[in-house]
Amino acid sequence: LETRKLSNLVSFEKSLNKINSGVGFYFLADNYAKGTLRKYTLNVQYAYTIDLNDKISVKSGVSGGFLMYQKNNEQMIFPDQYNSFGLTGVNTNEPNASQNSIAPDLGLGMMLYGDNFWFGFNAQHLNRPKLSFYSDNTYMYPTKLSVHMGAKINLSETKYNRLYHSKIRKLLFPVLNYKLQGKHDQFETGIYGIYNVVLAGIYYRGVPFKKYESTLHNHESLILQLGYNYHNNLHVSYSYDVVLSHLAGNTGGAHELNITLSPVIPINKKKKITKKLPCPAFIQAEW
Repeated sequence: LETRKLSNLVSFEKSLNKINSGVGFYFLADNYAKGTLRKYTLNVQYAYTIDLNDKISVKSGVSGGFLMYQKNNEQMIFPDQYNSFGLTGVNTNEPNASQNSIAPDLGLGMMLYGDNFWFGFNAQHLNRPKLSFYSDNTYMYPTKLSVHMGAKINLSETKYNRLYHSKIRKLLFPVLNYKLQGKHDQFETGIYGIYNVVLAGIYYRGVPFKKYESTLHNHESLILQLGYNYHNNLHVSYSYDVVLSHLAGNTGGAHELNITLSPVIPINKKKKITKKLPCPAFIQAEW
C-alpha cells in the first residue's frame, strides 16, 4: 500500500476592524495512498481583540466545523487475505463498514502580543470527535494542545536601501512551539533572521528532555531555511529537513519549496488600523 499523501487547502479571512474582530474559514482535503483514505476538514473561525494598552493586546478566538473520513474498501487488503505463501486472492471476512464517518469539531485559542513579542496557546478537538467506520463508533480524537511564543529583535540601522527607499531591515525572530496530543508530543525551537530582502533560519525539532527508551534519543530533525523577497510581491523560500532520528539512514530528508505572490494593495489611511502581530512579516513592508 502506497503511503504518499496529497493535500489541498482553501482558506479565507477578513478583518472587521470596526468591531475589533476577524472571521475566516478553511477547507482541507487530505488524500492518502491514491484515494484509499481521504480526510476532509471544514472549519469556521471567529476572533476578537482586546487592547490592554497602546502596546499590548489579547486576541482570543473560537472555531467550529466538521471532520470527515472516507475510505475505499476496494483498494484495501486485510490480514485475513494472506497466508504463509502470500496473498490468497479470497474476499476478506472483515465486517462491512461504513464508507464515511463524520463528526463535529470544536476549538479555541488565545494570544497575548505586543510590538516585539507574542505568546499564545490553542486547543483543537475539544469535544473529542468520534470517528469510526464501524457501528460502535468508539474511536475518539484526542484533544490537541499547542503553545507558541516568540520575539522580534530589531537590529535595523538608519542606512537606506535605494531599491525600497526605506531603511534596511535587520530582524531576528527566536521562536518556540510545543504540541501535545494524547501520548504524543513535539517540541520545536529555532531562530530566523531577515536582512533586507533575504531570510535565513535554522530550527530544531525533537523532545530531548523526554526519553521513551534508554537506548533511543528523541531527536527528530534539523530544519534549514532560506528565502528571498522581491519588491514585496514575490517571496521564494526553500527549506530542508535534516533527519536526526534512527531513520536517517533510510531517508534523504524532506524538501519544501514555497512561492508566494502578493499583490500590492494601497492602504486606506482613513480606516482603523489594528495592531499587527510581530511574527513573520517577510512579504510585507516593515516601514
